[in-house]
Amino acid sequence: MAWDPAQPERLSYSVSWLGIKAGGAEIFYNPGPLTDRGNIAPASSYSIVVRAWTGPAVKWAYHVRDRITVTGEHEPAMPFSTIKYQLEQSENDHRGDKVLHYDRENFEMIFQNLHAREAPRAKPMPHDSVRDLLSVLFQLRTELGHIEQGKTWEYIMYDLTRPHKLTVTALAQATISTPLGEMSSWELSMRQDEIGGAGKVTEGLRIWVSNTPQRYPLKFAIALPLGDFIVRLQDVGKKAGDNKLKRKTRPPEDLPVSGFIPEREVKEAPSHVANPYDW
Repeated sequence: MAWDPAQPERLSYSVSWLGIKAGGAEIFYNPGPLTDRGNIAPASSYSIVVRAWTGPAVKWAYHVRDRITVTGEHEPAMPFSTIKYQLEQSENDHRGDKVLHYDRENFEMIFQNLHAREAPRAKPMPHDSVRDLLSVLFQLRTELGHIEQGKTWEYIMYDLTRPHKLTVTALAQATISTPLGEMSSWELSMRQDEIGGAGKVTEGLRIWVSNTPQRYPLKFAIALPLGDFIVRLQDVGKKAGDNKLKRKTRPPEDLPVSGFIPEREVKEAPSHVANPYDW
């Protein structure tokens, strides 16, 4: 059975760094909003929550407790259309709470750093199909179809405030070992070309998707200056934080799927800013 965007999905991952068990991650997809938004029918909306954390073995060097929340809607001509993207970071001494709103009616993207109490800043969207990276990855799962070496897919996306063209290329087939068994997969490279600005090119992300109809993301390789992070699928469920998960891949209690993250300063929109968006 092919992956069905009308059904919830929870993907649980282990994370390793330089061969060390570093922590875990979870991707939770829900075919409906996390909170009520009266102008969006539940049947046409979706939310994605990604949580990532480091464990005791590497916290001394790199402490991570991050959450990304995306809400969007399935437009008739363009499924997985981002409405709001929020990145909450807790990395060593760094804290961040950054929000992007995709205003398609006025054809602009609005950015605000809530942690820094910044006023919203609007930027024109370079293309009417702009999404965030997570929404692009889920849309990609529905579009892969037949894969052959060298085949490419192109999307327009934002990496925080910078627009990029994302080019996905099929590299080679591989067999990936998972707790679900040996699975055949395709390795996909992700190249981001910045639109305008300095024209920066980023090529540090690779993804292995299963050859099954579900197109599960089985493995991620993230190249960083301090060494590659390898993220491997451990389990598949229907809701966030399933109790059946192995302890090593269960999110920590202080990293909830929604609501405030403990030990984090409460964020609110600056009182002097008149803003029509939900906070």
